Amino acid sequence: MRLITFILFIFFSNATYAQDFERVELANYLRELNKIDRIYQNAKIHSDTKKLYRFKYKNFEKDLAKIKEGIKDYLEAPKREPKILTNKNEPVGGKY
Repeated sequence: MRLITFILFIFFSNATYAQDFERVELANYLRELNKIDRIYQNAKIHSDTKKLYRFKYKNFEKDLAKIKEGIKDYLEAPKREPKILTNKNEPVGGKY
């Protein structure tokens, strides 16, 4: 009986650890995205608007905001249920 209890304890503690690890990694990823956002803002300020071919900052900004919002929603969600995509949650464009 002790062995079964011990095995169950190890199994469930590993599952909890994996969930906590995922949340920590996603929080780290969100911090990195915030750094990218600051770098992006700086590049946008110093961009040459007279160029013939320019980076599409607005598209990048929208996609970055969608990614950050998705991670925040996941981290702040009280329940771990799959999210149903609506018009608000369109995939990122990727055309920069």
